[in-house]
Amino acid sequence: MSEIRVGVIGAGLMGETHLRAYTAIPGVRIVGLATRTAARAAELSQMFPIEATFSDARELIDQAKPDAISVTTAEHEHVVPTCYALERNVGVLLEKPIASNLDDAEQIAEAARNSPAVLIPAHILRFALPYRALHAEINGGRIGKVVGIAARRDRNRQIADHYRYVHPALLTAVHDIDLILWLTRSKVTSVRALEHRTLDREHPDLIWALAKLESGVIATISTAYLHPADGPVATSDRFEVYGTAGVAAVDLSVPVFSVNTSPGFIPDWLLGPSDGSGAFGTEVAHFCDCIRSGRPSEVVTIGDALEGIRTASAMIRSAAAGGIEVTP
Repeated sequence: MSEIRVGVIGAGLMGETHLRAYTAIPGVRIVGLATRTAARAAELSQMFPIEATFSDARELIDQAKPDAISVTTAEHEHVVPTCYALERNVGVLLEKPIASNLDDAEQIAEAARNSPAVLIPAHILRFALPYRALHAEINGGRIGKVVGIAARRDRNRQIADHYRYVHPALLTAVHDIDLILWLTRSKVTSVRALEHRTLDREHPDLIWALAKLESGVIATISTAYLHPADGPVATSDRFEVYGTAGVAAVDLSVPVFSVNTSPGFIPDWLLGPSDGSGAFGTEVAHFCDCIRSGRPSEVVTIGDALEGIRTASAMIRSAAAGGIEVTP
């Protein structure tokens, strides 16, 4: 397959990021964009070479006949377009979290098992250079046998406002859960979690968990949405891996590039730079390679994503019950 016909479902920030990445890849035609917001469809059509816009994902799939689609809608809207595409042998790059609950995630996994089409969960950090370097060092035995992991991923209150309908375990902690599963190649066997509600919202703004893995690794997972919305810190991430021969860490708590204007500006150099490169560019290019060859991804599978949702769901259940031990 020399040319790939792709569509994007969803026109939010993530949809725009996928469109930018597709535009930067030779041999890719963006044959459709599906969104219920006509003004946004017009705006993105001015920015990117989108051949047609649709108000519904199924219309895009039936009429534009893409080889593959990106599903970038809100997570509670993932099931219908993903399963519809897989039933028609259309490949899917599915944004994380793959679903907002375990039942939906299992439905998507079942559709993937019954389809010859490629499905890749968009677990972006597996494509980000710092975490890929960490993975290589661990696999190379540099720090010995992994015995512990400490993961922290904090965001400001603006994130909590924008994604108020998503539990932090699914929106943010799921990144660290996936990294833990990827780096240890081991499943979580039990979780204890506690939460705190400082803000007047449905979901907690802080959740901390202790997880045990089949391999014997002990992991802590913490996330909070308590940095001020107008403060200098938008994100603060640190991921430490403890081994029998040393410790390795990815520390993104201090931005390596900032523009000191009023207001300040911290460009995204790691995940989605404005030129369509970075981790999103690598991820989308990998998806396109899998579509061209018809092969499944060797980087991330639907089974990986399903295990992550199981663990995040266990965190949520444990925290809601006051910290009882829960098996994913």
